Amino acid sequence: MMININSGTFDQLKTRVGIGDTYAKRIVEGRPYQRTDELVTKNVIPQITYDKIKDQIITRAKEGNRQKIRTRRI
Repeated sequence: MMININSGTFDQLKTRVGIGDTYAKRIVEGRPYQRTDELVTKNVIPQITYDKIKDQIITRAKEGNRQKIRTRRI
């Protein structure tokens, strides 16, 4: 089962190999994420842990978190 790291619950995140209380809390506190590899680039979890879970997680920003892009007509 894939877990969205932007909306998955603390308990859902803990079901991934290598993700315990500490990492799950850090993932939740670091939201939102645009890409799953931000877990590593933002120093949320180590690369070795990310490598274990990268095929089991997804990241789609919640609709309310998306920025609106305004264009100006010339």
